[in-house]
Amino acid sequence: MGKNIEVGSRVSLLREPGTYTVCNIENSTIFVTDESGFDFKFSINEVVVRNEFNVKDDLPVKDEKVKLKTNNTGNKLQEIDLHFDKISPTDKGYSAHDKLTFQIKTFKNFFNEMLKKRQTRFVVVHGAGQGKLKEELTLLVRGKAGVSMHDNNYSNGKVGSSLIEIQISKASEF
Repeated sequence: MGKNIEVGSRVSLLREPGTYTVCNIENSTIFVTDESGFDFKFSINEVVVRNEFNVKDDLPVKDEKVKLKTNNTGNKLQEIDLHFDKISPTDKGYSAHDKLTFQIKTFKNFFNEMLKKRQTRFVVVHGAGQGKLKEELTLLVRGKAGVSMHDNNYSNGKVGSSLIEIQISKASEF
């Protein structure tokens, strides 16, 4: 085989997001189960072993509590609030650039989770202040295939959140 793929290995697919677990291997066919419990089969050439590692951040992270927000159709959308005080227990000693970088990283991690869960829509709360975070998120999303960003709600004539829409077949992780 040469790829060190064994039953029980955590793998990724070349053209699909998500993580899979190898259930069986027969010749050059691999049978996998996705994170939701669905079974698939692929050619061994489409599968790569995941090398997982932990990344330690300088900033302490609050427990991210994802809220479910009901939209006009009654469907529940996941929402992340990127206000710095919502995602970090302290803001002392951090520059505005450090805070913005941390907010963008938090957005990317949340986006990747939504993609893994195959969620096609979620809400990001960025605030209605000077708009630097919204501007950076817009630039980030604009350069990403299969992802669009729309104004979500208005407060005093300003937009404080955006709706992110994902085309699962075209989008990839950050």
